[in-house]
Amino acid sequence: MTPSNFLLGAFSLSILRCILLLFGVQATCVTVLEMRQEANATAPTNVTSKAGLAWPNGATVSLTQFEGTGRVTYMVRLYYTWSTYPIDNDIEFVPMFWGNRSISEWTNTAKRTLADMTPKVTAVLGMNEPELPSQANLFVDEGVELWKLYVELLRAQGYRLGSPGLSSSSAGKAWLQDFISSCNGCTVDFISLHWYGTNVTLFQKHVEDYYTTFQKPLWVTEWACEDYVHPENICTLQDIITFMNAMQTFLDGAGFVERYAWFGAQKNLTMVDSNNGIMDDNGVINDLGKQYINYTESVDEPIVTSLPTFTSGGLRSIPSVLLHMTSMIVLLSSVLSC
Repeated sequence: MTPSNFLLGAFSLSILRCILLLFGVQATCVTVLEMRQEANATAPTNVTSKAGLAWPNGATVSLTQFEGTGRVTYMVRLYYTWSTYPIDNDIEFVPMFWGNRSISEWTNTAKRTLADMTPKVTAVLGMNEPELPSQANLFVDEGVELWKLYVELLRAQGYRLGSPGLSSSSAGKAWLQDFISSCNGCTVDFISLHWYGTNVTLFQKHVEDYYTTFQKPLWVTEWACEDYVHPENICTLQDIITFMNAMQTFLDGAGFVERYAWFGAQKNLTMVDSNNGIMDDNGVINDLGKQYINYTESVDEPIVTSLPTFTSGGLRSIPSVLLHMTSMIVLLSSVLSC
């Protein structure tokens, strides 16, 4: 799934707005924090986080507020943007070849991005939900052709290649099976998949099935407590807190899962219920977000939510007007399996 396009630009707040935001966050976090504490009472400590962020805010919101303050349990290591365009930060970037509509972008910018990025790029992702008409919308043979033309050649240059990212429908799995069997001479180093639903058991079975089927490491690059098949099944905030805790425990404990990215790091959250949001409407990390990155206020240093300033050059200085990506996912991890 891909969110709507967002215009990226400069981000500034007046002193008055900052004051209002501060009091607004304090006023709305009490109930959430209480529910988080209740849900966390029996949850194990997240010591090797693989957590990531769905990030459709561009450069208008601080990405580094989710990086943490130094505890290895939630240090940000890498991110991707469903494009070849990075944003200005010190975190490793993972470009994506989205599909047909990204050919010109990929041709014009991918080579420079791969060569000039700091930190160095180590992995690339394939097409976004190619089995869905509303997304990359590709027949398998089209996907194979695009992969061979634009993605496979990067393997010889030392980059890890992530599969096309499939939805959780049966059509998604079938598409990927056909793709792998048809793409002779192609390399897939890890499988990218998405899952939206409300049932933890079904989610776990889906992840296990993908590993059993493909026998490769997994990146669950989109997931949230949202049921598109049965929209009447609406998650309450408490449901989401419990769902997130249960699935993070499972995903962190599954050795075959390398990364996962919750869908909900968005100002004025759309596409999923707003309770899935891990930041408020002003782009400031909320209690659900702190739960997600395993942040504890009594132990950790205060989170800085202002936009950072960078002085180094290279692609990290691309003007924001060029960053017309559809969404971003930041992958946080203390353990890299590259």
